[in-house]
Amino acid sequence: MSTLPALKRARIACEQYTSCKRIKSAIDKSLEEFVCPITRDLPFHPVLAEDAKVYERSAIETWFKFAPTPLRSPVTKEPMGTKLVPACHIKNFIERMAESGALAKEKAAAWSKRTKDQAKVEELRGKMRKGEASAALSLGIAYYFGKYGLMSDVYEAIRCYEQAAKSGSVEAMGRLASTFFHGSESMSKCEARALRWSSAAAVQGDALGLYTLGNCYMYGAAGLPVDVKEGLKLMTDGAEASLKTCAMNCSAYVTLALLYANQITPVDTKTASKWMRVAVRQGESACENTMHAQQTYLELARDWLSKHGQQAVAAIGIPQLS
Repeated sequence: MSTLPALKRARIACEQYTSCKRIKSAIDKSLEEFVCPITRDLPFHPVLAEDAKVYERSAIETWFKFAPTPLRSPVTKEPMGTKLVPACHIKNFIERMAESGALAKEKAAAWSKRTKDQAKVEELRGKMRKGEASAALSLGIAYYFGKYGLMSDVYEAIRCYEQAAKSGSVEAMGRLASTFFHGSESMSKCEARALRWSSAAAVQGDALGLYTLGNCYMYGAAGLPVDVKEGLKLMTDGAEASLKTCAMNCSAYVTLALLYANQITPVDTKTASKWMRVAVRQGESACENTMHAQQTYLELARDWLSKHGQQAVAAIGIPQLS
C-alpha cells in the first residue's frame, strides 16, 4: 500500500518532465522563426524587411550595400526594397526567454556573447564620439574583420581608421595604407591613397606603413619608379617591426619570404627560411580566426619549409617583378 503514493508521484514527475520538454521544444521552434537568415543567430537588433523576414539590422543593411541591383530578398529571391521596421516586440520576447532560462543551451550562450559584444561596440562608439583615437582604431579593426558581432564592412573600417589617423594614431595610418593598397571584394584598391598613408606611417616606424610603402616601391605603385632594393628593404623593416606588434598576417611574411627565395639575385634562402618560419608561427597562433586565404598561405609556408624548395608564386597570385 505504501508504494502507491510513490508510484503516483513518479508518474506526476514524469508527466511534468514530458510537459517541460514539449514547452522547450515549442519555444525553440518559435525562436527559429526569428533567427536571422544571414547571420544564422538570434538578432540583437531585429528588423522586419519588405520580404516579411526578420533580420539582424547590421546584416541586412550590409547586404543592401553590396547586393547587386535590382535588390532581391536573400531568402525568397523576390524583388524587395530597403525599408526596415524595428521589431521591438521580437527583441523583448527573446530577452524574456533569455532571462527566464528558456533558451536552449547553444542559443543562450550565443545570446550572452552577443550581449557582451554589443556592450563592447557601444563602449567603443561612445569613446569614438568623444574623439578617442584608440577607440576609433579598435572599432575600425572590428568592422574590418567582423568582430564583436559586426558584419565585415571595409568602408566603415576606413571611416573609423581615418578618424583615428587624424587624431594621431600611427597604427591607423598603417592600416589605411594596407587597406587602400590591397582593396577588397567590395572596394577597388587606391594606390595614391595607399602611398599617402604609407608614407605618413612609415616615417614614424609603423610596421604596416613600412611594408606597404615597400610594396609601392617594389611594384611601382602610384607612379613611383620601380626600386626593388628600396622596396625589399622597407618591406623587411616592416616585417621586423611587426615582430613586436603582430601587425602583419601570415600572407605578408610568406610574400616577403618568396621575394628572397625567388625574385632577387642572388637568391637568399636563409632569409627566406626565416620569414617562412615566422609565417608559420603567426599563422598557427591565429589559427582559430584565420580566414581561408590566410590558411592557404600558412600551408604554403609549411610546404616550402618541408621541401626547402622553390614554390610556384603564380599559384597564389603574387605579382612578378619586371
